[in-house]
Amino acid sequence: MVALQIVWHFFPVEPPVGQEGLPGQAEPFSVLAAPFLFAGGMIVANIFYLLGPLSEIVSYPRDPEVFRRRVFALGLWFSVALPLLVPAIAWGYFIKIQIFGA
Repeated sequence: MVALQIVWHFFPVEPPVGQEGLPGQAEPFSVLAAPFLFAGGMIVANIFYLLGPLSEIVSYPRDPEVFRRRVFALGLWFSVALPLLVPAIAWGYFIKIQIFGA
């Protein structure tokens, strides 16, 4: 919150013409929903975190070291690709709309 206040201080944003309110004023729903969405994200992250050990228990690999390295690499690349996937999908929809229309 302190960092956000500093940014708003140095980069003031005026509300659009015809709208009242202070710059950066949040809606009550977003203030109430944000902690629950964050907690939901943490639950999903922990489920993915547990998939590695769970997959080893379920599959019972012949060579656990090789299996662990492969699963770790797969999880690492998945975690790197996931934040890039959402903008890529949004960009694809944007291009589709630009080419074919709405």
